[in-house]
Amino acid sequence: MRASLRGRESEKDPPDDNLATRVVLHTLLFPQSDWTMTRITRTAGAIDRTAQSVRSAWTIAGWVLIAFVFWESLARNPISVRMPEGDKYSHVLAYATLMFWFAQLHTGKVRIACAVAFVAMGVDIEFLQRLTGYRTFEIADMVAAAIGVSVGWLLAPPRSPSLLRYIEGVASRLWPANRSARPG
Repeated sequence: MRASLRGRESEKDPPDDNLATRVVLHTLLFPQSDWTMTRITRTAGAIDRTAQSVRSAWTIAGWVLIAFVFWESLARNPISVRMPEGDKYSHVLAYATLMFWFAQLHTGKVRIACAVAFVAMGVDIEFLQRLTGYRTFEIADMVAAAIGVSVGWLLAPPRSPSLLRYIEGVASRLWPANRSARPG
């Protein structure tokens, strides 16, 4: 059995729905086999590639959200919330979304840096609005941005489930490792 499994390493592997089971069994029977190590490495690498692809897409979408906040903050006719002080609710929602989004990717000092950067972004945008001549400068908008960052931080993991990890799990089930691990 060992020789037949080794011989398949050089061939193109046929579709295999029970790859994980076969790898575990083979690992238990032949722990130092080249085929086992190659297959485990390929499988783990494919899972890592799926997670990395999801994280890359998540990061790109986050930068698109940042660009959208800048665009809406400096546009002549931004989206308006038709209620008293509706723009404050928009600020809280926008900055909570940004902080929650990037808190899915980062922890520790990087998460703190993101929070500080988003508060600074809210302040900077208000000064840029003052320069436009058609938008107004309001300290209350800066406060709303900071509140939004705080809300996003509080809603993010570990206090809530990680949306990013959930999406990574769904992606790894939709694109299993045994399909992407095979060459060619």
